[in-house]
Amino acid sequence: MRIKPAVAIATTIALAVVVIFTTQALGIWNAGAKDRTPGVGADGAYRVADLKGSFTFAEIEQYYSVPVASLAEAFGVDEIQAASFQSKNVPSNFAGAAHAVNNDTVKVFVAFYLGSDTDLGDGSTYLPATAAAVILRDGSPTDEQRTYLASHTFDPTQPAANGAGASGGANTGSASTANSGSGGGATDGASGAGTGSGTGTGSGTGSKTGESATSIELTGGNTFMEVSANYGIPSDDLSKAFGLTAEQYAFYQLKDLKTLYADSPQSIGAGSVKLFVALYAGYDYDLSVAETYLPQSAVDVLKAHGGLSSEQAAYLDAHTV
Repeated sequence: MRIKPAVAIATTIALAVVVIFTTQALGIWNAGAKDRTPGVGADGAYRVADLKGSFTFAEIEQYYSVPVASLAEAFGVDEIQAASFQSKNVPSNFAGAAHAVNNDTVKVFVAFYLGSDTDLGDGSTYLPATAAAVILRDGSPTDEQRTYLASHTFDPTQPAANGAGASGGANTGSASTANSGSGGGATDGASGAGTGSGTGTGSGTGSKTGESATSIELTGGNTFMEVSANYGIPSDDLSKAFGLTAEQYAFYQLKDLKTLYADSPQSIGAGSVKLFVALYAGYDYDLSVAETYLPQSAVDVLKAHGGLSSEQAAYLDAHTV
């Protein structure tokens, strides 16, 4: 019996469809599907440069071990929506801001959080203060990255100077991240055991015994973020010491402490911060040079941090307001 050509063609198509659906179900056939997995660097970790705008925060956590909660806090995303939020959509949260925030910004955030080597291009990529605060509090940025943050952070609540705002969808700089992230487990922010060469944001920078506190150059115009970046003081401890929020921390200048502590019976200012930095980091500090006072919160942080000599502890007891 001869089979009509039309029937033969229909039968062939039907069989092909059955084969395709069967192999798809078995994971053998995946026509047209693109591999979303980032490339792997020489160190065996996923390359941050391959972080796609279509990645959700959950995928970023999966590949780079940066918690969804940290990404949500950094880029102002509701925690309920954060897991499914795509990196390419971050511009919507920063419309009219002084600098563009986009997928390149997320790449830089991830790289700094992990302490990965990063190609910052022409240095035109800025991070919102919320992102910088998360990096310094929970991440493991290198010393170079801390310094970059000190001059490349902006207040997302303040509009662009010309009132037009930055175009969130447009990249403001090449700022590509050429290296890899950690990819291999969560970053231990508390211990400063990140993947880069920096000191981390945990227990401090180590003793500076023998190094004079005169090398600590601070003025009233310095911000707390600059202090943290330049002297390796964890942002969480520095903020707690002087009663600052994460948002204030990035832009609050040392001279503003006089306003914050206007009701204090003793002056709290840049000198107080210098004393705090010296005792926290272990610099040699001549306590007889001047009468410098610290708020109780700063003294509590120093005592919890440890490393104070009996003379320093006694001085603080007599110079706390």
